[in-house]
Amino acid sequence: MSKIRVNFHEKKFQNELEAKEQQCTSLNTTFELSNIITNGELATKELQEVKDWLSAKSGFPNSEYSSQLLNVETEYKAYIIAFNGIKDIDDKTLSKDFTRTGDRFKLSEIFLKELEESNTIFLAPKLEPTCKKLEDIVVLLNEVEKMQKTSSNYLARNYNGVWSVAIKQLHQLNTRF
Repeated sequence: MSKIRVNFHEKKFQNELEAKEQQCTSLNTTFELSNIITNGELATKELQEVKDWLSAKSGFPNSEYSSQLLNVETEYKAYIIAFNGIKDIDDKTLSKDFTRTGDRFKLSEIFLKELEESNTIFLAPKLEPTCKKLEDIVVLLNEVEKMQKTSSNYLARNYNGVWSVAIKQLHQLNTRF
Protein backbone atom coordinates (compact mmCIF):
# COMPACT_ATOMS: atom_id res chain seq x y z
CA MET A 1 0.00 0.00 0.00
CA SER A 2 1.10 3.52 -0.61
CA LYS A 3 1.41 5.89 2.30
CA ILE A 4 -1.57 8.12 3.02
CA ARG A 5 -0.55 11.72 3.65
CA VAL A 6 -2.22 13.40 6.62
CA ASN A 7 -0.32 16.70 6.85
CA PHE A 8 2.66 18.49 5.35
CA HIS A 9 4.71 21.09 7.27
CA GLU A 10 5.24 23.54 4.41
CA LYS A 11 6.97 26.29 6.41
CA LYS A 12 9.46 23.93 8.07
CA PHE A 13 10.11 22.28 4.71
CA GLN A 14 10.78 25.66 3.05
CA ASN A 15 13.12 26.77 5.87
CA GLU A 16 15.16 23.57 5.68
CA LEU A 17 15.22 23.72 1.88
CA GLU A 18 16.40 27.34 1.87
CA ALA A 19 19.17 26.54 4.36
CA LYS A 20 20.39 23.65 2.20
CA GLU A 21 20.14 25.77 -0.97
CA GLN A 22 22.35 28.38 0.72
CA GLN A 23 24.87 25.65 1.47
CA CYS A 24 24.72 24.59 -2.18
CA THR A 25 25.36 28.17 -3.29
CA SER A 26 28.31 28.44 -0.89
CA LEU A 27 29.63 25.11 -2.12
CA ASN A 28 29.52 26.26 -5.74
CA THR A 29 31.11 29.58 -4.77
CA THR A 30 34.05 27.86 -3.04
CA PHE A 31 34.74 25.80 -6.15
CA GLU A 32 34.50 28.83 -8.45
CA LEU A 33 36.66 31.03 -6.25
CA SER A 34 39.29 28.37 -5.61
CA ASN A 35 39.55 27.96 -9.37
CA ILE A 36 40.00 31.74 -9.80
CA ILE A 37 42.48 32.06 -6.93
CA THR A 38 44.66 29.21 -8.18
CA ASN A 39 44.49 30.13 -11.87
CA GLY A 40 42.56 26.98 -12.69
CA GLU A 41 44.87 24.58 -10.83
CA LEU A 42 42.41 23.78 -8.03
CA ALA A 43 38.65 23.58 -7.75
CA THR A 44 38.00 22.58 -4.16
CA LYS A 45 35.96 23.19 -1.07
CA GLU A 46 38.97 22.50 1.16
CA LEU A 47 40.37 25.69 2.69
CA GLN A 48 43.67 24.08 3.61
CA GLU A 49 44.35 23.15 -0.01
CA VAL A 50 43.84 26.77 -1.09
CA LYS A 51 46.03 28.03 1.77
CA ASP A 52 48.79 25.57 0.87
CA TRP A 53 48.63 26.57 -2.80
CA LEU A 54 48.86 30.29 -1.94
CA SER A 55 51.79 29.72 0.40
CA ALA A 56 53.60 27.55 -2.14
CA LYS A 57 53.18 30.13 -4.91
CA SER A 58 54.23 33.12 -2.84
CA GLY A 59 56.82 31.51 -0.62
CA PHE A 60 55.18 32.95 2.54
CA PRO A 61 53.54 30.69 5.13
CA ASN A 62 50.72 33.19 5.80
CA SER A 63 47.97 32.61 3.24
CA GLU A 64 46.37 36.03 3.77
CA TYR A 65 49.63 37.83 2.93
CA SER A 66 50.16 35.41 0.07
CA SER A 67 46.75 36.34 -1.38
CA GLN A 68 47.73 40.02 -1.22
CA LEU A 69 51.03 39.35 -2.98
CA LEU A 70 49.30 37.34 -5.72
CA ASN A 71 46.59 40.02 -6.10
CA VAL A 72 43.70 37.69 -5.21
CA GLU A 73 42.93 39.11 -1.76
CA THR A 74 39.29 39.96 -2.60
CA GLU A 75 38.63 36.49 -4.00
CA TYR A 76 40.38 34.86 -1.04
CA LYS A 77 38.23 36.79 1.48
CA ALA A 78 35.10 35.84 -0.47
CA TYR A 79 36.30 32.22 -0.47
CA ILE A 80 36.67 32.32 3.34
CA ILE A 81 33.09 33.64 3.69
CA ALA A 82 31.73 30.93 1.37
CA PHE A 83 33.80 28.29 3.16
CA ASN A 84 32.23 29.26 6.50
CA GLY A 85 28.85 28.37 5.00
CA ILE A 86 29.97 24.82 4.21
CA LYS A 87 32.71 23.99 6.71
CA ASP A 88 30.38 21.54 8.52
CA ILE A 89 29.64 19.54 5.35
CA ASP A 90 31.51 16.26 5.52
CA ASP A 91 32.13 13.97 2.55
CA LYS A 92 29.21 11.69 3.46
CA THR A 93 26.77 14.62 3.54
CA LEU A 94 28.29 16.02 0.36
CA SER A 95 27.73 12.80 -1.56
CA LYS A 96 24.24 12.21 -0.10
CA ASP A 97 22.71 15.69 -0.23
CA PHE A 98 24.30 17.06 -3.41
CA THR A 99 24.95 15.87 -6.93
CA ARG A 100 27.67 17.26 -9.14
CA THR A 101 27.15 18.01 -12.79
CA GLY A 102 30.38 19.21 -14.32
CA ASP A 103 31.70 21.86 -11.97
CA ARG A 104 28.30 22.74 -10.42
CA PHE A 105 26.51 21.23 -7.45
CA LYS A 106 22.78 20.94 -6.99
CA LEU A 107 20.55 19.31 -4.38
CA SER A 108 20.16 15.58 -4.96
CA GLU A 109 16.81 13.96 -5.64
CA ILE A 110 17.43 11.63 -2.68
CA PHE A 111 17.87 14.61 -0.34
CA LEU A 112 14.74 16.35 -1.68
CA LYS A 113 12.67 13.18 -1.24
CA GLU A 114 13.95 12.60 2.30
CA LEU A 115 13.31 16.25 3.18
CA GLU A 116 9.74 16.01 1.93
CA GLU A 117 9.13 12.76 3.81
CA SER A 118 10.62 14.13 7.04
CA ASN A 119 8.16 17.02 6.90
CA THR A 120 5.14 14.87 6.12
CA ILE A 121 2.86 13.12 8.60
CA PHE A 122 1.46 9.85 7.26
CA LEU A 123 -1.50 7.84 8.46
CA ALA A 124 -0.45 4.86 10.58
CA PRO A 125 -0.20 1.76 8.34
CA LYS A 126 -2.67 -0.16 10.51
CA LEU A 127 -5.32 2.50 9.78
CA GLU A 128 -4.88 2.41 6.01
CA PRO A 129 -7.40 -0.43 5.39
CA THR A 130 -9.99 1.46 7.45
CA CYS A 131 -9.33 4.62 5.47
CA LYS A 132 -9.75 2.72 2.18
CA LYS A 133 -13.10 1.30 3.33
CA LEU A 134 -14.28 4.74 4.43
CA GLU A 135 -13.26 6.17 1.05
CA ASP A 136 -15.40 3.48 -0.63
CA ILE A 137 -18.31 4.43 1.62
CA VAL A 138 -17.87 8.09 0.69
CA VAL A 139 -18.10 7.18 -3.00
CA LEU A 140 -21.37 5.33 -2.35
CA LEU A 141 -22.77 8.18 -0.24
CA ASN A 142 -21.92 10.69 -2.95
CA GLU A 143 -23.79 8.55 -5.49
CA VAL A 144 -26.84 8.51 -3.20
CA GLU A 145 -26.55 12.27 -2.56
CA LYS A 146 -26.81 12.86 -6.32
CA MET A 147 -30.30 11.33 -6.20
CA GLN A 148 -31.43 13.26 -3.12
CA LYS A 149 -29.25 15.98 -1.52
CA THR A 150 -30.15 15.00 2.06
CA SER A 151 -29.95 11.22 1.68
CA SER A 152 -27.13 10.87 4.18
CA ASN A 153 -29.44 12.37 6.82
CA TYR A 154 -31.44 9.15 6.69
CA LEU A 155 -28.72 7.07 8.26
CA ALA A 156 -29.01 6.27 11.95
CA ARG A 157 -26.49 5.07 14.48
CA ASN A 158 -27.50 3.17 17.62
CA TYR A 159 -25.85 3.34 21.04
CA ASN A 160 -23.50 0.48 20.08
CA GLY A 161 -22.24 2.49 17.11
CA VAL A 162 -23.95 0.30 14.52
CA TRP A 163 -25.23 2.12 11.42
CA SER A 164 -28.57 1.48 9.78
CA VAL A 165 -30.98 3.14 7.37
CA ALA A 166 -33.64 5.23 9.10
CA ILE A 167 -36.47 3.78 7.03
CA LYS A 168 -39.27 5.74 8.75
CA GLN A 169 -37.56 9.12 8.13
CA LEU A 170 -36.86 8.12 4.53
CA HIS A 171 -40.51 7.13 4.10
CA GLN A 172 -41.63 10.51 5.49
CA LEU A 173 -39.57 12.17 2.79
CA ASN A 174 -41.57 10.21 0.22
CA THR A 175 -44.91 11.34 1.71
CA ARG A 176 -43.90 15.05 1.46
CA PHE A 177 -43.76 14.91 -2.30
